[in-house]
Amino acid sequence: MLLMLFNIGDDRFGIDAQDLLEVLPAVPLQTVHGMPAGVVGLLSWRAALVPVIDLDLLTLGQPCPARLSTRILVVRYRPGPPGARIGLRVQRADDTATVNPADFLETGLTPPAPPRFGGVLSHAHQPVQQVLPEQLLSDAVRASLFSQTMPT
Repeated sequence: MLLMLFNIGDDRFGIDAQDLLEVLPAVPLQTVHGMPAGVVGLLSWRAALVPVIDLDLLTLGQPCPARLSTRILVVRYRPGPPGARIGLRVQRADDTATVNPADFLETGLTPPAPPRFGGVLSHAHQPVQQVLPEQLLSDAVRASLFSQTMPT
């Protein structure tokens, strides 16, 4: 499995490259007022509007810092309607790693509400936790983002 590596705060995370459609610089977004915490705007991507989630804001309560290494990962969002995509604004999206999925260990900790993350493995002497896009958003947030049918 190929992981795209990035940070949320000071911690390292990875997302399966099979879910990744594109890595973009942190471009300006269209603000959408009244959205749930973590939803920072809309990205115009390939003739579609893609909601963008700031993973630092969603998990830590503070927005992702504006740095050259800040990126937007456009990913498939399978719990949404067919063709659904979300953007994930993250820090230090600057590396990949080839890992064995069997090496991910479950933490044994399950937060009571999303966002939830997958298992943890060691890469380059550092823990890396797996991001599972389908577990990032609550049902209420998903409904607010995908209330209309998305194009496939």
